[in-house]
Amino acid sequence: MFLPWIVIQELDYIKDGKNAHEFLRKRAQIAIKFINACLQSDKKILQGQNMSDVMQNMTPNTCADDAILNCCLQILRRKNRVILLSNDVNLRNKALLNNIPAYGHDEIVAILDPFRKPANEKVCKIEEIKTSLSHLISMIIVKEIKESYGSIWNRMGGMSKPPWSLEGCLERLLNYWTSVFNFSLQKNAKEHFLEFKNFLKKESNSPRQKTCI
Repeated sequence: MFLPWIVIQELDYIKDGKNAHEFLRKRAQIAIKFINACLQSDKKILQGQNMSDVMQNMTPNTCADDAILNCCLQILRRKNRVILLSNDVNLRNKALLNNIPAYGHDEIVAILDPFRKPANEKVCKIEEIKTSLSHLISMIIVKEIKESYGSIWNRMGGMSKPPWSLEGCLERLLNYWTSVFNFSLQKNAKEHFLEFKNFLKKESNSPRQKTCI
């Protein structure tokens, strides 16, 4: 991936812009941090246009679209293949008029989707591990609750229909921490359960999650 200099400038403007919507400012900050992580990585999956390259192609009153297009043409002149990724339809039109293939986000995702099966398989494997782990933890929870409440254990809140999901197990561990698990587990275990619960919540909201078929 190659990043035009003007994109860095635009992100900076949005991040600090008083007139920009708060949502846009936050998205810009996320993008800036992502770019920084990529540029510092040894994998070098992201490269960018430097100032000397910009100065070579600088023309008066160049708009942002034309600056991006100039960057594409500069790469093309170096005998490299260029594909523009942008959701700006008219910028894609400009690129196509200059014989540069251009795609929007949805088009790129559709093209790359067949190559993402290994990632989906990994997600499915993770789901299998989560299921096995949740069954094991459910058994431990039932055992401890039975020892604490005897024959009425299954009438306690949330104790019906085990096994539960991994998230459900953590919820029950936390709900019964004071009355049951505080006496059988290490004191700092509750803190780890809370961290794990928050982690699973973030993962469940992640766009990387796919349904296993």
